[in-house]
Amino acid sequence: MRPEALYTHIPFCRERCDYCAFHSVPLGGEEAMRAILRQIESHIATLTPYLSHCTTLYLGGGTPSIVPRHGDGSLSSLLKATRRALPRVNEISVEANPDSTDGEFLAVLADFGVSRISLGVQSLDDGTRAALGR
Repeated sequence: MRPEALYTHIPFCRERCDYCAFHSVPLGGEEAMRAILRQIESHIATLTPYLSHCTTLYLGGGTPSIVPRHGDGSLSSLLKATRRALPRVNEISVEANPDSTDGEFLAVLADFGVSRISLGVQSLDDGTRAALGR
C-alpha cells in the first residue's frame, strides 16, 4: 500500500505551550532552523519513490509560519523540494499562528498552490490564553 498523504512536522515554536503534546523545540536561531529544514528536504527526497502517489501534503508543527520564507533551508525551498517529491499533490495545508502570518508568508503559500491554512487560534480572550500558557 502506498501512502496518499504526507504529514511533515516542522518542530519550531517561539515557546512551548503548556498544553502541547507535540514535539517542538524553541527557536535556536535562523541558521539552526535552516539546517534542520535542509535535513527535512533531504529526507523527503530519499522518500520520493514511495511518495509518488501522494495527493495531499500537510505541513504542521510546531509553527511552520515562523521559519525563514526564502533562501536555502526555508519555507519556499521546503515546498519546492516537496513538490518535486510529490508531483501529484493537489491539496496542501499549512499550519500557522496569527502572530507570525504576514503578507510574505501568504505570498509563499500562494506561489506553491497551498490550498488551506490551519490557523492556530486557541482563544481570542487574553485571560483564557494566559490560562492555557499561550
